[in-house]
Amino acid sequence: PDFDNMKMSTYRDFANTGDDEIKISTNGGVKEPFPVKLFNMLEHIDLHEPELSLIVSWQPHGRCLHVHDQKKAEEAILP
Repeated sequence: PDFDNMKMSTYRDFANTGDDEIKISTNGGVKEPFPVKLFNMLEHIDLHEPELSLIVSWQPHGRCLHVHDQKKAEEAILP
């Protein structure tokens, strides 16, 4: 790889950050940013429809999700 021309990005792990410390902003008329919508969907599955966690769920560390069955996710969750 050409390391001289690679752009460095800053990564911040929000795993231990309180909700009140994270500023959520939207633009372009979006009412709910995609990451927030995704979080709410997974939270709903965890609390109210745990059977759907066989299709999509948080990874054990809680920083990303895992789609276990893409076809079922398209049929049961995305519509």
